[in-house]
Amino acid sequence: MQLVHRWRYRGHLHSWDGTCRLWDGNDLRGKTTFAAHEERCTDVRIHPSYRAGVDGPCAATGSSDGTAKLWDDHGGNLATYKGHADRLARIAFHPYGHHLATTSFDRTRRLWDVETEVELLLQEGHSRAVYALAFQCDGSWCVSAGLDAVGWVWDLRTGRHVHTLTGHIKPILAVDVAKDGYTVATAGEDHTCKLWDLRQRRCIYTLPAHSSLISAACFETKQG
Repeated sequence: MQLVHRWRYRGHLHSWDGTCRLWDGNDLRGKTTFAAHEERCTDVRIHPSYRAGVDGPCAATGSSDGTAKLWDDHGGNLATYKGHADRLARIAFHPYGHHLATTSFDRTRRLWDVETEVELLLQEGHSRAVYALAFQCDGSWCVSAGLDAVGWVWDLRTGRHVHTLTGHIKPILAVDVAKDGYTVATAGEDHTCKLWDLRQRRCIYTLPAHSSLISAACFETKQG
């Protein structure tokens, strides 16, 4: 299970039994528990515009059943995103909250309209499962990373692949984009975290960070 605190008022947790629980970040008490999927949940993300006590989307979940779902904070299912041919890995909301990205073991990354459930983009390129994804801060591009040890940079305005991040020798399990809009972090099974400068189109630093695989990586949200 994974507990992530992303907001002052709520955290979220997902588990192998397919359930999702929302927590109050002030007292760490569970507020809502619901059966999100029949198979295990692989990821959960809070909607960028969510505020406690305000009606609307609260969180999205991804699952081994190949679907992603949108929920309110009472556990009500608002939308279901179907189309992948294999289990999902990670999911991510576009910074503006109107779109949801999903990554999958079917080797594709897909972008969905949150409200209408329509698939907007289906992008291929990875030779193995697509495992992680992160948006640039204004949402104009994103980075997908996969078990093929490669990161792909996508221009979401055109839908085109614009750059490839090569250097890891084992699968990439995590990716994040800094608030500066051009620095990318990737990490994975080769025990390293790499920093990339997309202006220079190269890896600028390799951190021999751990003695085993790295399953998550993120930048500090505030400079300094």
